[in-house]
Amino acid sequence: MPRDEQIHRALANPVRIRLLGLLRDAARPLGVEQLVATVSLHPNTVRTHLSVLEAAGLVERAREPAAEGSRGPGRPRVVFRAASDVEEPPEADGYRFLAAMLAGSFSAGLDDVEERALAAGDEWGRYLVDAPSPGERLSHPEATRRLIALLDRAGFAPQVASDPPSGGVLELHRCPFPDLARRHPDIVCSLHLGMMRGAMSELSADLSVRSLEPSFDGNACRSVIDGPPVPSASVAGR
Repeated sequence: MPRDEQIHRALANPVRIRLLGLLRDAARPLGVEQLVATVSLHPNTVRTHLSVLEAAGLVERAREPAAEGSRGPGRPRVVFRAASDVEEPPEADGYRFLAAMLAGSFSAGLDDVEERALAAGDEWGRYLVDAPSPGERLSHPEATRRLIALLDRAGFAPQVASDPPSGGVLELHRCPFPDLARRHPDIVCSLHLGMMRGAMSELSADLSVRSLEPSFDGNACRSVIDGPPVPSASVAGR
């Protein structure tokens, strides 16, 4: 199979795209068990996806050097890293170009572009989030966990910045479309905010996403999640 076809096949699966992203972002090669802990799949499934990425030349395997002084039995652990000499696939630029064209035409001559972007994001957030079963009532921590899982899958690298009893603040350390967001924050950031709001509404956990504060200076974007009002303490003697 030609190399281009191998790369296209390898990147046709969202799990493999995510695995490759994890390996690219990691400071050191990762073992299967570390990847399994992040993507929550069976080890054999992860190994199969890694084999496809390796066949396409996107991932390399190596033997982890034994720790100094270690004389334990068995061979060194197999670890994986993203290939350092592979350029980003050509279709990635194509998707970015398509997104830029859509954003440009979406904003042309429209007065309610932010409202439209929020509404579109809301629909996708409801569709993409891991919704509760009928009649299931999620706790606030579980609802927040599911929102974070969605943001992680979408490539935002989310992290809890503060976690009060109700609500909290999330930091988003990566934007899937940083250049496009700088040019069209009214569209891209509104889409992302709408997606978060739609997802949280679908989770029905009495939480809401108040805001998304973008950052274009290298710092994380911040999103505020509001919980239900905290009842005021009763006054003694009343």
